Amino acid sequence: MSRRPLIAMLIAAVLAAWGAPAASAGALNQLRPDASSPTFVGGGSGTDSFTEIPVRLHGALAVQFHGDQATGCAARGLCGFSGTVIWQPPSTGTIAVDTFRDRGRTEYDVSLNLSGGEFTIGPPVDGGTTTADVRFAPNGSAGSASICTDATATGADIEMPVRFRAASLSLAAASPSLLGTRCAGPLQSDIASLLVRRVVDVATLSHGQAGVSLASSGDFAVHGLAGTVTSTIQLRIGSPRTDRSLGGGSSSQPSGFREVAVSYRAHLDGRVLTYIHGDPLSCAPLGSCGANGTLTLREHSMPGMLVLGTITRKRRPLRDALTALGLRKDGDPRGILVSGIFFVRGPATYAVDVTQGAATCMDTAPAGPGALFLRVMQGRLDAQFGSAQDAPHLRCPGPIAAGANGFASGLAPIGSVAPHGGTIHLRTGGKLEDDGYAGRSAADLTLTLSRPKVQVTTDALRSPNPG
Repeated sequence: MSRRPLIAMLIAAVLAAWGAPAASAGALNQLRPDASSPTFVGGGSGTDSFTEIPVRLHGALAVQFHGDQATGCAARGLCGFSGTVIWQPPSTGTIAVDTFRDRGRTEYDVSLNLSGGEFTIGPPVDGGTTTADVRFAPNGSAGSASICTDATATGADIEMPVRFRAASLSLAAASPSLLGTRCAGPLQSDIASLLVRRVVDVATLSHGQAGVSLASSGDFAVHGLAGTVTSTIQLRIGSPRTDRSLGGGSSSQPSGFREVAVSYRAHLDGRVLTYIHGDPLSCAPLGSCGANGTLTLREHSMPGMLVLGTITRKRRPLRDALTALGLRKDGDPRGILVSGIFFVRGPATYAVDVTQGAATCMDTAPAGPGALFLRVMQGRLDAQFGSAQDAPHLRCPGPIAAGANGFASGLAPIGSVAPHGGTIHLRTGGKLEDDGYAGRSAADLTLTLSRPKVQVTTDALRSPNPG
């Protein structure tokens, strides 16, 4: 996750979540969400450079596993499972190195992007492909066995955390998870310690023309499963291409656009309960016929910053944007897009309870981060929550995560919460439809907002498409 506070990230992420075309925008100074009342400040940005480096990949990651009595397969109902999960990366990708100034320091965001992107020629590419072939034999070899065969797109993005100019690359940082299929099996976190981590200086990385080996092997035994992990992944880094641009704060020509962002100290509490069952129309290949169960997400998030933002032309009265954001009532909000995002981080837990015939699989684990996407429509704040847990069924069989599966949503009048904060209740669940599974979620979440702080930036945009 970038540490640079970009309204572009906010709007692109939210518009992507709503299925709308992304709008471009400029940089925004750091927002302080601890203000007790609305405050207005200005902002600008420093000098950026963005380097793209083509990468060629070959090899694969293979995990063989089986239920393990020594680490508790009986308590989890995993003793009868065994199988193989293989991740095959795409043949090409891109390393992105974003260099920027933040609070007087040079900072970096580095990631390996394995998604084809908007302008890919030919069929779209969304990361690599994970295939699973998993057998379930109740009571060991006795009883009627079932087979789960699945293939999913995974590993579209691999974050490379940077510390003191040293970027770390590991397959354990891939998202979606490289092991995230609908079949039972280990989680990416179960094998993370066996996946090699390569540390590369950012300057060396930016010069390109280098090879990086992510080959490794080893045995694991944890949380009711044991097995072997073998990676033969190799990267060949090509010649870089760097774009440099000056932020609006350094430009002699003022931009014609204004950004307004409102930040709130926020936290999310409650739970989402998803009821699942095997879908008779598609359950056979996944071995999910007759399955029934629940996936329970419990949230008690750490306080964080929720940001609502909008972009208008600078000649348009400021009161119009503030009215669209719910902070005033005397402006004209028509045609102004308001979007927001809140990254939800633990403590949160998933609990799974899935029964099929006489066998029951139960598992618990910390939940991954989630995101709350917001937009304002006809004076109402529409909030939708989705968890980033790649495999909500954890080590048990079950549906994979999707934007339309198991979501929670809620509405509140923007004028009632925007000026002073308050609460928004997300009590609307959603329908779950996935290969081999169907179901529905029931939500009971509460979003609590503090009093806001407002930031107005008038010199950062270059090529937006605002209202």
